Amino acid sequence: MKKKDAKKVLAVAREEGMLYAFEYYSGFEEIDDDRFHQLRQDFLDANKELRKYLETESGELLHQEE
Repeated sequence: MKKKDAKKVLAVAREEGMLYAFEYYSGFEEIDDDRFHQLRQDFLDANKELRKYLETESGELLHQEE
């Protein structure tokens, strides 16, 4: 990963938060770094798995549907 790309991603994560940055803000397709994209996807998958686990164990949804 180029230093300027890493700085860009960090700036977005600081401003938006890690989860929002990676899940909603951008897929960062312009960054040519397979390791980054794998780690980003692993982060999203782990977040989804943790959220599902907590919802199952608590019997509640993280976000209540309206």
